[in-house]
Amino acid sequence: MRRKRLYLLASLCLSAAACSPALLPARSVNTLAQGDALELSTARRVNTVARKAWTPEALAYAEDGSLWVSDSRNHRILSVAPTGTLEVLAGAETAGAENGTLQKARFDTPRGLFWDGSILWVADTGNQSIRKIDMATQTVSTAKVPPQLKTPVALAKINGDLWIAEASGLLWRWNPAHPKTLEKIADLGSHRIIRQLVPTASGQLYLLDNLGVWQLDPTQNSPVLTPGTPYRENAPRLAGIWPYEQTLILSSPFENALLQTLDLEQPSEPLNPLKMDTSALAPGFRYPGLLTGNTRGDLIVADVGSQALYQLRKNPTGSYEASVLAQSGTQGFGERQDKEDLSLPHGVLYLPEKKVVWAADYFHSRILEIDAQGKAQPLFEDHDPPLSFPAGLIRHRDGSIYISASGSHQIFRYHQGQLQVFAGSGERGLQDGSASEASFWLPWGLAFDHEDNLYVADHGNHAIRRITPEGQVSTVAGNGRPGLVNGKGKTAQFHHPVDVLFYGNQLLISDSWNHQIRSLNPTTSEVITYAGREEPGLQEGSRTKARFYCPSGLSEGPDGRLLIADTWNHRIRQMSRQGQISTLAGEGRYYNWNSGTQDGLFARFHQPRDMSYDAINQRIYVADTANNSIRVIVP
Repeated sequence: MRRKRLYLLASLCLSAAACSPALLPARSVNTLAQGDALELSTARRVNTVARKAWTPEALAYAEDGSLWVSDSRNHRILSVAPTGTLEVLAGAETAGAENGTLQKARFDTPRGLFWDGSILWVADTGNQSIRKIDMATQTVSTAKVPPQLKTPVALAKINGDLWIAEASGLLWRWNPAHPKTLEKIADLGSHRIIRQLVPTASGQLYLLDNLGVWQLDPTQNSPVLTPGTPYRENAPRLAGIWPYEQTLILSSPFENALLQTLDLEQPSEPLNPLKMDTSALAPGFRYPGLLTGNTRGDLIVADVGSQALYQLRKNPTGSYEASVLAQSGTQGFGERQDKEDLSLPHGVLYLPEKKVVWAADYFHSRILEIDAQGKAQPLFEDHDPPLSFPAGLIRHRDGSIYISASGSHQIFRYHQGQLQVFAGSGERGLQDGSASEASFWLPWGLAFDHEDNLYVADHGNHAIRRITPEGQVSTVAGNGRPGLVNGKGKTAQFHHPVDVLFYGNQLLISDSWNHQIRSLNPTTSEVITYAGREEPGLQEGSRTKARFYCPSGLSEGPDGRLLIADTWNHRIRQMSRQGQISTLAGEGRYYNWNSGTQDGLFARFHQPRDMSYDAINQRIYVADTANNSIRVIVP
């Protein structure tokens, strides 16, 4: 297949017109710095043994305290004993589809798990199948589900029926006693990112996706916590749910309470913080994700920030006591100790005079300065106030570097060796005014105009903010409510804008969850759609017909091309000056499929979020976020 593609590429380039700047083929990709094998310029410890890191993708919890984790990146299922002992249950670091004993079996990107008391059901996404791990016989087999099933990501079993959610948004019901029948319950749409299916003791079923929480039955979807309720801003930020009695416990990584409860009998009432002793959580507990629990109310929380599983035991008073159950970097699992790796880089900025790259090391709340050999020097690790969850980077013409700290909702300025808060009170909100009094919510991308005004993609507020050189903050467009509305100023609406870039005289905005690039006239504050369509997808061609899937970073590249990090398509896209959209690098497609870490001409990325162009050497540096890597697109 590759020989054929190379031949076609060579044939196309026989024509000068076919190789015009608007139609340049994909360039080659190299890896500059790999997160789980990061080489620090100053060693933190000696004799580091390289091991595969693990990140929980799904959890299954038994009443006896046994816990199973799908480690999809390493194609294996991990077992965690009640004592915290961590072992590989089945699978290996290489993908496969073999059945048989636990030692022989292989998986391909396993995700959803469900324990029904005797069988551990596995959504083996890469193999497009449902697998069964029989604990009694210690064997793995493939369930005989009809071939309509393509990309299972979440599982739950109720009254003998296995409910299966696909990445495409399809929801199926299948009964192992009648294996030839696969019933389609709903088509939620490919823009829905399904995270969990969770049954209750009474036989209800809850689904968590990027739009909120839904209570399901065979005929309809009834909202529990979705946009349109008083909690519409919270719904898309949820990372995990677990029902217990008449409450729904929610993990929300961007809320101060971290874990909250929703009263299912009074869902319109405000959310309440989960009562727990947080002393055992600080400072490692940084980004709570998946939740699971048992009938006694005990919880397991997967914290992505510290790469740890926390156990929350409910005491007689109704509050929770927390402790670390298992952590990456222990018992032979995990690559490094804390801060010896690169974790979810967001922003990237090339500094030509030093020939280094600055990478926003998101989960470690610092900047890594990476040289041409890939060696990294940590910056601002112990800064006060902390550089909490850095996301965006921009350089001013005077040499100052501005950094958006999404965790503290602030903008920092680095100038003449000093890092200081430039704007933001530190409190989450949508408040205009002086730089010290104004508030943001998850500020991300940054851009300067020719008058030194700094524009901010205020991700959580669904707004575009402007900071004048005198330090006055105002809302230029958006009103704090998610939506897709063109118009002037606060009448316009966005849905989680990620980045901003001045392209000519217009400010382009990656309106990520609307899957579009929007344009703002800085003089009139008029917002229009510039590229992409409301429906997510992967389509090349003119900018008005092209499709994206959660576009993020924007940058100006070779020949004045617009570069777009098409995050959920796992590609770097480009737009010519004539408005033609094409793929520059990456072979991914849709959500989590066809992502990867492959270098070379036929490269693969995994959720790239930002780029920075080195005009001297014609290189494009990419924050390959979910691969925890900095990649380089070279001529």
